Amino acid sequence: MKKMRIHPTAFVATAMLMSACAAVPVAETEGPVPDVVLSMAGPGQDLSTVILREEDNCYWYEHTSPVETTILPLRDASGRPICASV
Repeated sequence: MKKMRIHPTAFVATAMLMSACAAVPVAETEGPVPDVVLSMAGPGQDLSTVILREEDNCYWYEHTSPVETTILPLRDASGRPICASV
């Protein structure tokens, strides 16, 4: 029986791919989301998880699927992202 050898670069490539999947910290504001923002939101978005991200000044929400939970931009009924005015 032949012994399988793993090339050392396979470990480096695996480590790089795994680190690319790591979550990036997101700066967000605390406090309630204005009612006007919630009323603008289109259907099918979890409004209980809405946050305002400081880096883009737009509202985002958590979308949970059977595979993963991810943060998506909160969109109005026509599909445009909802952002706070600066």
